[in-house]
Amino acid sequence: IIAIGLNDGNVWICDAKQDKKLFCLGHAQGSLPTSISFNSGEQNCSQIAVGLSDGEIALWNLNEKKLISIWKAHQKAVVSSHFINNQPILVTSSGDNSIN
Repeated sequence: IIAIGLNDGNVWICDAKQDKKLFCLGHAQGSLPTSISFNSGEQNCSQIAVGLSDGEIALWNLNEKKLISIWKAHQKAVVSSHFINNQPILVTSSGDNSIN
């Protein structure tokens, strides 16, 4: 499974092995996806964190295709995001010289 951020603000979740689009996650217009990180926790609740060009992070539940939360993490675009293995921790970095 892969995620593809588009310049219209959406993120497509795709099955690369079967060359098939599964579903689309929509974001607010004007805010583009700049980083994507998957988290498959112990409770079988797959999540995806999408870093956005306006410094926000959108957290999605992939099983329910539902937005869990969105928050302002940085003053500039989120350039990198990474879930820590087996931990409920997301680390992000930005062009504003911060790590959160």
